[in-house]
This record gives sequence, structure tokens and C-alpha cells, in this order.
Amino acid sequence: MQAGIPGQPQQPFGMPGQPQQQYGIPPQQIMVGQPNMGQPAVVMGGGFPTTNATLALILAIVSIFFGGICLAIPAWIIANGALAIANSYPNHPDISKAKAAKVISIIVTILTVLGVIFAGVLFVWANSLANDMSNDYSSSFYSATDHSDSVSASADNLVTLNLISSNQDLNFAFVDITLEVDGNWYTCSVGESDGCSITQQSGTNDAVWEVGENIVLSENTQEICSNSDCNINLNVRYRGSPLNGQQSITIS
Repeated sequence: MQAGIPGQPQQPFGMPGQPQQQYGIPPQQIMVGQPNMGQPAVVMGGGFPTTNATLALILAIVSIFFGGICLAIPAWIIANGALAIANSYPNHPDISKAKAAKVISIIVTILTVLGVIFAGVLFVWANSLANDMSNDYSSSFYSATDHSDSVSASADNLVTLNLISSNQDLNFAFVDITLEVDGNWYTCSVGESDGCSITQQSGTNDAVWEVGENIVLSENTQEICSNSDCNINLNVRYRGSPLNGQQSITIS
């Protein structure tokens, strides 16, 4: 062992001129926010990324009273984006807001669509009804002839009516035919127990009086004509509008 030279620092034991390597355990590096494989990252300090869940919820609530589907659809889209972020972080505080916004948006959208469909159906129905009510039935003509049967004291076939022309077939639900004999009025109907019955003699649709179709007015529950040379006044209407045709006829 060599003695140190006065005034010179002594070298530690080892290779001359080489610093002695310090051995020890390096400090551990603590990785905060570095996730394990397959796990979502946690923001440093325990925070969560912000989302637009609050905006989506506001739009969804406002859409209930104003805007309807115009606000509900954007709210739905924003809520889906907020959920995509919030679901990646367990216990994210915006999850409940985003879910509520999405549910409200879906309900408002469905109700708006159903409302539009219902309004469309009502419009079509009202337009059809208005067209029916505004139709001019002055182009509808009928003829009246004495039925070939003879008048007796029993149920008789009285008058044959033929719809000569019309801009449409006439639904029997709206056909109103009454007979007046000696101051007495008789209502004629299809398949009912009125004093006068209506029987279709031709045509393909039992629900309507078709152009060119013959119908027969007959006694039903009451004796309308018991003698020959019976004068009958006719009143034929459709939806309250009188049809053009013979107003009276004498049958035998």
C-alpha cells in the first residue's frame, strides 16, 4: 500500500485515475396516468375529460317546448358524443346527463314524427271531406219510370230509378230518397225497416249507386199506394244536394 503524497488527494482503492463507480438501487419511476394494456387512461390528478353533456341536456329540454325535432336531433347527436367519452371513464359525472339528454331527445323525435304523420292524415281526410262537400252534383241526372208490377194492397214495387249521369258513383250512405203521397212522407233506405225500401237491380258495388244502374223503390213496412193512378212526388238528394231528375210520377 502506497503512502499518500503530502498535498495530493488520495485516490480511492481501485484503478488509478478512474472514478469509483457508485453502486446502488436507482429510484423508482412512478408513472401516473399510464394505463395498463386495455384499460382507459385516467387523467392525472383524478380528473375527467370534459364533455358536452350539459349542452345536450339543455337542448333536449328546450326541444320539449320549442324547436321540437330541430333541436332534439342535434341534442341526440351531442349526447351520443358525450356518452362515447364518459363511458370510457368509470364514474364519469357526465354519464347521467348524457343518458338523460339522449332519452329526452329520442322521445321528442318520436313524438314529433308521430305528430307530423297524424297531421298529414288529418289533412288528407279534411281535404277529401272538403272536396266531397264542395262537389257540384248538378251534373247528376236520374230518370224515374213506373215499375212494371201492378199496384195492389200488398208490398208493391213502385218506381224504377236510373242514374243516367254523374261525376261519381253515389254512396248509398249519403243518398236520401223520400216519397210523398197524399201529404204522407216515406223514407227509402237500403236494407232497413223504413216504409220504403231500395233494391239494386244491377251494378257491381252494393255500397254505391253506380252510373247506369237501376234501383227499385218498393213498399216495405207501410202501404204507400193502394190504388192505381197513384201520384208520387220524388225527392232525391245526395249529401243534402238535390239531384236533377223527374220530380213526380204517376204509377198504375
